[in-house]
Amino acid sequence: MKLTLRSLRDEMKVTLRSLRDEMKVTLGSLRDEMRDSIGEVHDRIDRTNLRLDEHISESAQRFDQVDARFDSFRKAILQDIKNEIVPELKRDISQNVVRQMVEALSPYFGYMEKRVDDHEKRVCALETQSQ
Repeated sequence: MKLTLRSLRDEMKVTLRSLRDEMKVTLGSLRDEMRDSIGEVHDRIDRTNLRLDEHISESAQRFDQVDARFDSFRKAILQDIKNEIVPELKRDISQNVVRQMVEALSPYFGYMEKRVDDHEKRVCALETQSQ
């Protein structure tokens, strides 16, 4: 029996060593696979960050282009307002002011014309009487 137990113990030692060696190999390969996976994840994160940076840069450039177009459009509109609309408004306002002045002074001028006519009639009447 001693031989059998000893041989069993020796066999178990050998089996345990081989299991331990297999586990080391398995754990080593798992560790290597995890390193590779983590490396791939880091690479994907880096590529995603680069794409985001490019997108941000392109968006900023597009915004600058839109902003420049808007500025030129705004300047063109202001120039049109200055060159076309303001003179029209000035003309309309001056015509309106003149019209309003004529309307306001019209009764006075009518009254003055009537007074001048009356005065001429009196002068004519006096002249005819004195003759």
